[in-house]
Amino acid sequence: MAVGVRTGPPTEIDPSLVQSRFVPQRPSLVKGVVVEPLPNGVYRVELENGAKILAHVADRAGTHFTRLLAGDKVGVELASRDRSRGRIREIWR
Repeated sequence: MAVGVRTGPPTEIDPSLVQSRFVPQRPSLVKGVVVEPLPNGVYRVELENGAKILAHVADRAGTHFTRLLAGDKVGVELASRDRSRGRIREIWR
């Protein structure tokens, strides 16, 4: 047998070792309502907590060009550095 080769069933991996500070976490989705469409594909969105932010449509949701109107319900991913801006990831009509 070679040195360092394991035999037998694999052991459980400690979850704390898998989670690394270098692996970015997926931001949470916040529900909101489009208040006003602005030029260049930017929208003013009011979140559930009453905050108003500027948001643009994410690539996945924007592949099929859909025009958002005031009153449309959306799921917004907030920017990590600037909480007054976000990305619209989901659209609920």
